[in-house]
Parts: sequence; C-alpha cells; structure tokens
Amino acid sequence: MSVDPDLWWDQLRAASLVGTARREVPETPDLGATARPDASRETSLLDAAALGDAVRRAGRLADVADEPDDPAPAESLEVAPSPAVQILELLLNQGPVSAAARVALTAHWLDTAAAARRIVPPRLLPVLLDAATPQSPVRRGVRPVLGERGRWLAARNPAWDWATVPVEEGPTTAASVRAHVEATWDTSTAQGRASAVAALVVGLGPDDEPFLERCLDERAKAVREEARRLLDRLPGSARAQRMADRLRPLVRVTGTLRKQVEVLLPGEPDAAGIRDGLTEPAPGGSRRVRWMQQVVAATPLPVWTELTRVDPRKLLGMFRAPDDIVPALREAAVSQRDAAWARALLPLQWDSRLLAVLDGPERDAVLAAKVQQTPLPVLAQQLVHVEPPWGPRASAELVQVLVRSPDGHALRVLRSALPLALHPDSLPAVERAMQAAGDDAYLRTTLRDVLQYQSIHTAISEALR
Repeated sequence: MSVDPDLWWDQLRAASLVGTARREVPETPDLGATARPDASRETSLLDAAALGDAVRRAGRLADVADEPDDPAPAESLEVAPSPAVQILELLLNQGPVSAAARVALTAHWLDTAAAARRIVPPRLLPVLLDAATPQSPVRRGVRPVLGERGRWLAARNPAWDWATVPVEEGPTTAASVRAHVEATWDTSTAQGRASAVAALVVGLGPDDEPFLERCLDERAKAVREEARRLLDRLPGSARAQRMADRLRPLVRVTGTLRKQVEVLLPGEPDAAGIRDGLTEPAPGGSRRVRWMQQVVAATPLPVWTELTRVDPRKLLGMFRAPDDIVPALREAAVSQRDAAWARALLPLQWDSRLLAVLDGPERDAVLAAKVQQTPLPVLAQQLVHVEPPWGPRASAELVQVLVRSPDGHALRVLRSALPLALHPDSLPAVERAMQAAGDDAYLRTTLRDVLQYQSIHTAISEALR
C-alpha cells in the first residue's frame, strides 16, 4: 500500500486524540511489519503507534534532492578595492554617522563604484540587498554594482526580486520611460498609474504632452492630478494656452498715474475647464477664488508681461488683491522654473522651492543674505527645507552664526542636515569653530559630525578612483 508515512502519522495522532470510538484507525503503510488482523481498534492503535515510533526513531531514507542550481556566471567586473570595501562594510553594519548621512554616503559609494566599474564583494551582497529591499533610497544605485553573483543570488530570494531587473546600458531616456509607462498601463492599478505618470517628471518635455493630455480623461482622480501637475511644468502646452485664454478676459489694468491690476473672479467652469483642473476648493474656501488661483498657477508667466507691460517685481506691487493672487504666482514660478519671477517673489515670502529655481551663485548669495538677516531659531526651521548642498558663502556665514550665537534648539533642528548641506569649502571654518566651541559639547559634536561625514565622503572618492 502506498501511503505517505508523515500523513499516516498525523492521521494516527488525530485518531488517538479524538478516540477510536469516533475515528477509524488509519491503515498502516508498508513499514516492514503487518498489523494483527484480529486486534481491536484500541490494540490496533497502540500497535500502530509503537511501530510508527520505532520507524521514526530509526529514521528513513531522505527524499531525492532537486537538481542543484547552475553556478553563478563568471564576473566581468572587478571587486572594489579593499579600502573601499571596508568603508562600505562600516556604513552597512556600524554607521559612524547619522542615519541620513549613512544613506547619503552609501549612495555616494554605490554611484562612485558604478562609475569606476567595480562591484560589491560576495560577502557583503546579502547585507546590501537586505538594506536596499524596503524601498531604501540607496536601491537605485545597487543594481549596477551587484555583479553576476549578486543578480544570481537575488533571483533565489523572492524578497530581492527587484534586483533582478536588467540594468539598462546608457542613460534612461524620457522616451523610454514613457514607452514603459504606456506598455504597462492596462495592467496597472490606479495608484500604480499615478506613480508611473509622476515618474515622467525626469526628462519631462513637449513629447510627453500628448500622453499627459490623454491622462486628463482618466477615471482615476490621482492620475488626472499627476498629469495636471506635470502639464503645469510645460508652459508651451495646449493646456497652458487654454488656461491663458481663460485668464486674459479676467485681467484689468486701471488708473493713470498709479496703475493697479485687478483680476476678476471666473464663473462656474464648463466641462473643458473641469477637465483642465478647475476643481472644487477645500471646505470653507471660496470657489471662485480657488478657480482663479488654479487658472493663474497654470498660465505661462510671460502672459502677465503681455497683459500689463511691466516686469514681475513691479507687477507684484500693483495687484489690488495680492493675498489671493501671489500664492498662485508662486506655484507658477516653481512649476515653470522662472528665475525672474522667483527673484521677485522671494522677498515677499521665503520659499525654499523658489530659491531652488535660481542658479548656483545667485542661490548662494540669496541664502547667505538670509543667514545674515534671520534669527537662528527661525533660520534653522527654514534651512532644513533647503536642498543640499548649500553654497560656499551661505555655508561660511552659517558656521559663523553657529559659533557667535549658538542655540541648542536650532542645533538640534540642523544637526542631521549640516553634514550633507555645508559646502566642502567651509570645512576649515568648521574645524576652527570646533576648536573654539569651548564647553559647548553639543556644538562640538555637531561640527565633528560634519567633518566626519566629509572625511568619509572624500575617502570613498579616493578609494574608488
């Protein structure tokens, strides 16, 4: 009789638990002995238990193993040199810096190794794959440095299957991203489609417009919103021109000696306006003001010069209701990355997104002035939103402020940001400040973290040169 011994043993245990009056004793498989034909149920159960226990104690032949996997292919790239490997192992296992700094340094290690065409040694592959698996910021840089063994290993663990996607040769083009999004569109969830549309922001250009226009007709609200957000970044798009056509009749320039600009509130939007993004405001807000702001935010900024014949800085002083209009103009300047408008808007209200629109030297000068003019507790809350790295002037100014008037709360706010944000040119000033910190242990520790981060960053670059 062909019976699985493990299944038979489980059935025998069940019969002993519920009793032979309620369950039949399972038929004994061929284990080298036969049951007594005239035995009672109770005796048969005990006989089977004794036989099964003896067999289980004696053991049995193991099942035939599956065929072994093919070995990993030979590597085509060299492993990173030992000094670089030691740094990576330190970052993955011990972490001599803060969590944010560890992530940034690990990403720098991976990118530098990929540029040098070096790979991670086999012993660190499991740790690296585990660290990058939970959607870690370092995941993007992992695939190019796994090597053949790393991809072979990842294919044998379902948790690491993200690492088995082939690495494309050369830079990923906007067209290839869009083609991938369109190819997987029908099999994606609504949230997946929205995320795919959002990914088009990298390399976004006029060629993406037809696809984004089609997304305006999608049933999923999240998809429509992402498409509108990207179309806001294309001031030459058909949607931008439709918004400009809605704005022009609303703008009035009045006065002779002292001109003012009034923007009328639009009426109820038609179906085309709703499709373009004229949506209901949050509860408690004015519907017509909200529709006006949506039109302004999506209109190409040069339209304002066309309508008023004045530059942005002067125009901002001419609005009759600036509190309603300026926030929408701020959104337009950020989306369209218009430096002239960002320059004019920044003095009215600080916004790190506007600062990011300016080019490097101007951004550095504006941020340095901000550091000089703002009390440190307020400044700290604003600086943590400024994208690193900061420029040399702003970095040097901030180091001076930290030493001149240290503030414990401000230091706690800035501590994680400073190592990534301070410009390398400010390191001599950081060293002097640390020596001059005196009894202020927290300031000294904060500045030491900056130096340690920069030291490791430099060591990675040199070890993988």
